[in-house]
Amino acid sequence: MGGQVSLVSSNCPPELDWLYTSNSEEVKEFRTYVRTYNNCFAFTSFGVKYDKELCRRNKGIYTFRIQGQVYHFINELTSSDENLSHLQLYIYDTDHEIQNRMKSSEKLNPVILERLIKISHLNPYSIFFRRLEHIDHLNSVQINIRSDVSLDQRVYNQPSASQVAAIWSENDVLTKEISRDIVVHQVSGHSEKVQWYFGCYDPLQYPLLFPYGESGWHYVFQKQKNKKTTISCREYYCYKLQIRPNDSSILLRSGCLFQQYCVDMYVKIETSRLQFFQNKQREIRADLYQGIIDSVTTGEGRGSKIGHRIILPPSFIGSPRDLRRRYVDAMALVQRFGKPNIFLTMTCNPAWPEIKAELGPNEEAQNRPDLTSRVFRAKMEQLKDDIIKHQIFGKVVAYVYVIEFQKRGLPHMLLLLILVPRQKPLSPDTYDSIVSAELLDKKKTSSFVFYGGETHDAWTLW
Repeated sequence: MGGQVSLVSSNCPPELDWLYTSNSEEVKEFRTYVRTYNNCFAFTSFGVKYDKELCRRNKGIYTFRIQGQVYHFINELTSSDENLSHLQLYIYDTDHEIQNRMKSSEKLNPVILERLIKISHLNPYSIFFRRLEHIDHLNSVQINIRSDVSLDQRVYNQPSASQVAAIWSENDVLTKEISRDIVVHQVSGHSEKVQWYFGCYDPLQYPLLFPYGESGWHYVFQKQKNKKTTISCREYYCYKLQIRPNDSSILLRSGCLFQQYCVDMYVKIETSRLQFFQNKQREIRADLYQGIIDSVTTGEGRGSKIGHRIILPPSFIGSPRDLRRRYVDAMALVQRFGKPNIFLTMTCNPAWPEIKAELGPNEEAQNRPDLTSRVFRAKMEQLKDDIIKHQIFGKVVAYVYVIEFQKRGLPHMLLLLILVPRQKPLSPDTYDSIVSAELLDKKKTSSFVFYGGETHDAWTLW
């Protein structure tokens, strides 16, 4: 943002850094099941429907793929049974904490758990909840975790225990409930939802990514040069995922946990955009779509039975109006210039040397979606320049392309090209002059693209 955004880099304890970088067998086991270890120490539960088949490492590339909405819930302080989980493990029976945490999964190693417990003592949320063990009469306690962080992260990026704004009250019901606080009851019979705009949304769910409890994005983030303009959710996370030579980011080294984090934060960004358009319905003129459309689609003629409808503008990618606009534009091109002549696909190759050069020790390309997406985008733009500007297939009068992600998480492009009438390939010999194929050498890790009678390294084309 041209210097408008400046955040202090997240620090990593030496013990946790060793777990992410060492080559010992127990550490390799930790990195394999890092999501399980993180969920074991998370203060909140992660409610999501994900594809378990893609998360199995014995079936190709590991991919964290979800369907539906993402929810984070924080449990009550005590449990009616002996099945303790999440923040409850920080309060009760801490003398047998390793045994209690081992019950959540058979994959956990007690040696690694002991290390992580020591690391968790640096987390201010862990410090606060552990202190509740020594407080008597918890039956009527209600805790409010103040999530509106007003401190500037450029100065107070690493909070101490005293800076965690958590208030516990002995009243059964607070006189005034603050909507932006996380309320934790002693016994309530239900869990409280952690809203996406809470500043502690990130550190509560990812203690192995935020060991010092530093806050994630929240509403009070502001740009340096203009204090009236806040940093959007998208701007913040794009900034956090940048690769910097002098900043060894713990996020980029967290393996498959980084995949979960990216998907979770993407849902947060989309939720932020959806809420923005929900609050801008008057500007979108959503009133023009009320009543008539609802009546036609539901067959309802009574106005009192017509529900409220949220209209998304064409600028929201993936919305019905956006898809319709793209379809109509594509059909207009076909109507004007004729049917496409070349259907070209391009898929990211994790063995590209540009990707391997940026991987750190013990890192895998499948766990760096930020890196693979950026390299793929750069190569895609270069390929488009070769086709459109340099005219390797001939003069292109129109083209349509779609970028999608394969089932295994690698970016993929579909490109349709319409050539000028005099250069359209009309015979098999013409196609043979621009397309060739050969069996690749198994010993070579890079892939190739073939066009114009030449072989070009670093692209994969089918």
